[in-house]
Amino acid sequence: MPDPIDELENFNPGAPMNPLSPSEVRRLGDRHRRRRTAGIALAAAAAVAVIATGSVVLAGGGEPQGLDPAPPNPSESTASGPRIPDSLDITVDLYENESGEPATQRHGDVGLTLVDFCGVTPFADDGRADSVSAATSGPEYSDTREVVLYADEQSAGQALERLTAAARDCPRQESGPDNDTLHRVESWDAGESGVLVVRTYTNSLGAEIMRFTRVGDALLASSTYAEYDPSNTASGEADQARRLKSVVDQMCVFTDAGCATTTEPPASEPPATEPPADTDDIPADFPLAAGWPDRHEPDDRYGLTGPAPDVPVLEALQACGAALPAAASLDRLGAAWANVEDYRYRLLLTFEDADGAIDYQRQLVDAYRACPRTEDGESNASLNDVRQTRVGGESWAVVRTFEFLGAPAIGMEVIHVVRLGRALLVDTAANEGGGGPDPEAQATAQIAEQTAETSAPLAAMCAFTEAGC
Repeated sequence: MPDPIDELENFNPGAPMNPLSPSEVRRLGDRHRRRRTAGIALAAAAAVAVIATGSVVLAGGGEPQGLDPAPPNPSESTASGPRIPDSLDITVDLYENESGEPATQRHGDVGLTLVDFCGVTPFADDGRADSVSAATSGPEYSDTREVVLYADEQSAGQALERLTAAARDCPRQESGPDNDTLHRVESWDAGESGVLVVRTYTNSLGAEIMRFTRVGDALLASSTYAEYDPSNTASGEADQARRLKSVVDQMCVFTDAGCATTTEPPASEPPATEPPADTDDIPADFPLAAGWPDRHEPDDRYGLTGPAPDVPVLEALQACGAALPAAASLDRLGAAWANVEDYRYRLLLTFEDADGAIDYQRQLVDAYRACPRTEDGESNASLNDVRQTRVGGESWAVVRTFEFLGAPAIGMEVIHVVRLGRALLVDTAANEGGGGPDPEAQATAQIAEQTAETSAPLAAMCAFTEAGC
């Protein structure tokens, strides 16, 4: 009989193993939990579909067996209740699936019914009359939307209040060894009483950005997950808000006033009044996006947005957790460009006179100057360094970097604010800089790069000076 000790000494384990680091194990564990949750949601959706048919096909090819009618599922419309019109398209600007297939929407699916905060699921069993949802996903992202219709505005408002309260009551939740889930709750100025919830993790990459708002008798719920830097989710928040605008606008069908319509007077009758004068101050061909790259990864999330007056830029920026002051501008034009770990925004504002531009530039700069360092209590910190540059009539740069456990962390954002005449250009870029051995050199190079890339917009701003071009 062979000696067991000899067998152990001669044991060949095969190919050498490369154990994962603890942080990678935790990150993969979080990803597994998210995918498991998605699998549960899909399974629940399949179960709902089976129940809705009123019959079950047994394994082995048997005939459908009749079932006693079950109570209607809260997420499905009833024969006597209101129904969401099929014309409502909630897939507008929704990310594509990994396969490239566009999203499709369906009535009565699970949607975001399973969203929970510290074990509370405020969106389940909420007395809904109808719902429509759509979802897409890929290796490191998911995008889900749901519009829920209630019997009246009061019921919709109560559902939103429950969601908001559940999120606010769950600022921190244990989600695994050495890893907690954090919830940041803020207001969202879309619809009526909108709310933004950002879910991050203390010891792993990734963030889930959720938005909820009410319009009339209906509620919009949205969730976007990606491997954002937890300490800097502003670009993801702005992108999600932009992509949801069309859905919020369509939800006017759920209000008592309905959607605004325009009627043309009969061709035989002249208009009652003269058409208003054109008040656009910024030329339609202003080269706001000039200098940005032409190529990006093949993904709907990347590429150019705008230029257009409604592209959000400053709306996503904050100083010490407070939103930046609003601009009393005469006109605005915004643009955004994104690629993998590369997010850029530009905003052109014009004012009645140079004093208005000077005053607003001072407000922006002072907001960051008063906030040199912000800590979140979870070993993360953001630092704002305000420095003067020499571009245009007056210019300032805000260099935002990040720390983790007191050491430089990956991530750098530069906000360059340039005034020329009565116009103000805000140019921002966020990428993976800042974590190298010489952050100061990286910041200087980033400012120089942005200055060079904005040469065309800056040259065109001469139109807003007294001398002109």
